[in-house]
Amino acid sequence: MVGANNGLVFQPSNIQAAPGSMIEFQFTSRNHSVVQADFASPCVPIEQVSSEYAGFYSGFMPVAAGSNTMPKFTIMVPDTEPIYYYCSQGEHCQAGMVGAINAPTTGNTTAAFAAAAKQAPANVSPKGPNANSTLAVGSSSAAASTTAA
Repeated sequence: MVGANNGLVFQPSNIQAAPGSMIEFQFTSRNHSVVQADFASPCVPIEQVSSEYAGFYSGFMPVAAGSNTMPKFTIMVPDTEPIYYYCSQGEHCQAGMVGAINAPTTGNTTAAFAAAAKQAPANVSPKGPNANSTLAVGSSSAAASTTAA
């Protein structure tokens, strides 16, 4: 869930998923996004810090208060490597709106990523919806084997 309980959170903020699993982000409130980041550079799209990756980006998904609409964004987990992500709206990333898929339990944990995000000098959005998305399956998919974030 993205923005669960009208908060600046991904719920859950850390999930374990096997390669090939589909992760569905469900947007529940406000105007949030999901952007892939590198652990070492929270709040910055991964493709801006590493030419090896073209990360995912949901675009902004506004949800009006009291709306029954729940936009969805789905990605496929390519392998067992950690995937870190954040919301690029305002200072949501610095406020702790970050998460991970397959984060380790020591070292580069979700909590360590959130702590680093609090120190990030800027919160950067990719250029345009689904910019350079290679993991994105679709921005409104109902099929998912794992529901999270």
